[in-house]
Amino acid sequence: MGVRVRLRVRALKGREGAEADVVALCNTGYETEDPEVTLPTAIAAELGLWPLPQEAEVCIGEAYGGTLVEAHRVKGAIEVAVLVEDRLPVFTRCHAVIHEREREVLLSDATISALRIEIIDPKQGLWRFVDEPKDVKRASA
Repeated sequence: MGVRVRLRVRALKGREGAEADVVALCNTGYETEDPEVTLPTAIAAELGLWPLPQEAEVCIGEAYGGTLVEAHRVKGAIEVAVLVEDRLPVFTRCHAVIHEREREVLLSDATISALRIEIIDPKQGLWRFVDEPKDVKRASA
């Protein structure tokens, strides 16, 4: 199943202030130094980041099985917040990675940490915020 969270994505570059509410996969195998969010082109277009802005840089990543994939990074282009009913959203600034063949919004390990998400059970899709009591279990979106 995986852990998926409801997320608000807000453009800081491109169409500044544009927002999209999406479901994002917490992908701990997507390892980055800084918070990054991979966006499909349709979401990037909503935010004014597709077609690619001039400042986009090519980045090469390693996918499953060691396959190299090319995407484009726009540094500091977005901010994201987890949407839950019982908390106000707290935004974290991230790099946007736009991948033409990706169909799902992906959160890197650094983004998961920055959003203070703790994965309890990836198979069952259970998670909580790191400051919540141990008996709190939120279901995957």
